[in-house]
Amino acid sequence: MRTKGASTMSEEQQQQVPLAASEEQRLERLEEVRALEASP
Repeated sequence: MRTKGASTMSEEQQQQVPLAASEEQRLERLEEVRALEASP
C-alpha cells in the first residue's frame, strides 16, 4: 500500500512539474511578443 501510494505521488509530481514549466515558457513568450508588438 505504501509503495503504491508513493508511486502515485511521484507520478503526480512528475506530471505537475512539466506543466508548470510549460506555463512559465508560455508566459515568457507572451511577454516577449507583447514587448515586440508594443515597440515601434
